[in-house]
Amino acid sequence: MDDSEGVRGESSNFQSGKTNTGGNEYSNEEPHLCSAELEMDSTQQNLQHSSGDAFHHAAGMSNVGPVRSDDKITRQRPLLSREALNDQAQQLIEKINEKRKRDTNVLDDFRKVLQDKVALTCGALEERMYRVYETSGKNMQPKLQEFFATLDRVAAIERELAHFKEALGVLYIDIQKTKR
Repeated sequence: MDDSEGVRGESSNFQSGKTNTGGNEYSNEEPHLCSAELEMDSTQQNLQHSSGDAFHHAAGMSNVGPVRSDDKITRQRPLLSREALNDQAQQLIEKINEKRKRDTNVLDDFRKVLQDKVALTCGALEERMYRVYETSGKNMQPKLQEFFATLDRVAAIERELAHFKEALGVLYIDIQKTKR
């Protein structure tokens, strides 16, 4: 947004630069001007003292400031009227608003494309994750079966050991009785 450097940070579009021709109860001289027009009036006053103006540069207008020629100050062309400045400011505001609208559309398109790509990537990731689960499940299944079979054998051996301990205890008691 080259033309919006002077209005950076504004979140809303500029309002029309048209003057209020309705009844103005506070002033009888000039109707109310919007902030862009007020800035234009002060810019026009400052042109008498400045040789380069950022507003005119941004509006695509040539430098209307004084030019030194043979040690005399002359003007390349006369200052623009307030109406001409107002029209040019309105055109600049419309260009800025169009560019902002275009930027918003580009951002919306980018957001949609990004959301589509994220959804596609998440879908592919989910599919890959389930394939990994399936593969690891197939690898773990025989190992789990072997593990549970081993646990069953351990349980059977523990039961045999318990029976052996009982039998040994009975045998010990019998031996002790016979010795007496």
